[in-house]
This record gives sequence, structure tokens and C-alpha cells, in this order.
Amino acid sequence: MRRLWGYIYRYRVRYLRGIGCLVASASLAMSIPLLLKRAIEAIEKGLPSRQLSLYLLAIIGVALVQGVVRAFSRFLIFNVGRDIEYDLRNDLFAHLQNLSLSYYQSQFIGDLMSRLVNDVTAVRMLLGLGIINILNTPLYYVYAVSAMVAIDPRLTLAALAPYPLMFLVVRKMSSPLMEKTLKVQEGLADLSSRVQEGVSGIHVVRAYVREDWQTAEFSRLNEVFKVESMDRGAVVRRLARDRRTPQPRRPGCVHGLSAPLGLADDGPGLADLDLSTRAGCAPASGGRLAGQA
Repeated sequence: MRRLWGYIYRYRVRYLRGIGCLVASASLAMSIPLLLKRAIEAIEKGLPSRQLSLYLLAIIGVALVQGVVRAFSRFLIFNVGRDIEYDLRNDLFAHLQNLSLSYYQSQFIGDLMSRLVNDVTAVRMLLGLGIINILNTPLYYVYAVSAMVAIDPRLTLAALAPYPLMFLVVRKMSSPLMEKTLKVQEGLADLSSRVQEGVSGIHVVRAYVREDWQTAEFSRLNEVFKVESMDRGAVVRRLARDRRTPQPRRPGCVHGLSAPLGLADDGPGLADLDLSTRAGCAPASGGRLAGQA
């Protein structure tokens, strides 16, 4: 990761522009529930329809602008990730050209190909989508939790009470996920090495009539890779399921494990919140709180 900072610094201006667009997008997205809250309050007060039309137009306008800004932020950050991937591939290829012949005699070519293709692609995802999620998640939570605390601190505490437990669960499952991911990468490297060796040495394989053995060996490695990939997928699905269980889809309102705690709280619960207050707690962008890619 230390070496990547040099590439990130090279494109720091474009990253800062993308981060600015992310902040603007999050601010616009979280302003929509506030406009909706005021529109509901206007209905409750019996204000004229012209006032409601203004709120409706404001919501539509903010949503359109937020969509444009959100798309532009991803355009900036994703393209920076692709540019860094391009530079990284060129630097790696230049480095490989300077290595001695003995290095290639001790390494599997398929393994090197897998690292140059799959691992560099993973770096691009980290510097693109990963950067967006790292920035979006705390930003949306700051906005949402601030609104929740402003409405009812005790109910907010009850809604967020399961999060330390979920943090421990995620942390416990992160290590198996990393191990499974490493095995998948190693399996893909072995499979690539077998294919590369079989294709480059096809004359030797045919001369010694080793076609059946090559086919059986490829099938074995392919089966190992499939099993490892499915095991990793099972860990990812279990982790996603555990994350969804207590995740509040509407900040300020409790969901999953938070619901019993909120209902058992002695302070004002959900039943005591009026319609406009609930609307002011609902997040924009389809009800997703953070990590929107």
C-alpha cells in the first residue's frame, strides 16, 4: 500500500475533485428527506397547493442535480483508478524486462500472468470503488446519525446498540474471508500456469501422448478453483446477511435487532414520532445509508 501512495499523489488533483463531488452528492441526497419533511408539515398545516408544488419541484431539482454530481464523482474517481492501473501495468512490465533469466526459470509464467492481470485489476477496484465506499460510508453515517441525535438521542442510542456486536462479528469473519480470497487467487494462478505450460509445450505433450493426463490435471485444478471460489462466496454471503440483519434502512427509525431495543426504550419511541419527523429521518437514494457505489 505504501507504494500506491506515489500513484495516488500523482493524480491528487483529480482525486480531490472527485471527493468534492462525493461530498456534494451526499449533501444533496440527505437534503431530500428534509424537503420531504417540510412538505408533510405543509400538508398538516393546510398550506396552499402552490407551496406544496414548490417543495415538489425542489425535491425533483435536487434529485436531478444529485444524480448528475454523483455520476460525475464516479466518472472522476473510476477513471483515476483506470489511469493508475495503466501506469502500474507499464511499470511492472518494465520491471519484468529488467529481471534476469534465472528469475523466470524459478517462477511459473502463469502465476506471473495472473498477478499482472487479476491482482492489478483488484488494485484498480481498490483505488476506484474502494475509495468511494471508504469515503461514502462515514459521510452518510455522519449525516444520518446527526439527524437521528437531533430528533431523539435515546432512540438513536437504542438503534445503534447492536453495532458493536456486529463489528465483532464482521471482524471475526474478515480473517476467513481473506484466507479464502488468497486461496482463490492461488488457485487461479495454478490454473493459469497449467494452461500456459500446456499451450507452450503442446508439441511435447503430443509427442509423449500426454493429452489425457493434461486434460485430467486441468479438470482437477479447475475443480479445486471452483470449490475455493464457492467457499469464498459462501463467506461473503454470510457476511452480507449478518450485515443486513441489524442495518437501519431508515436512520432515526430502528430496524432488525434495533427494533426491540427502540420499543423497549422509556423515551419517546416510534409511535410518538409524527409523520413529518419520520420522513425527515428517511435517507434518500433508495433507502440505502452508505457505501453506495
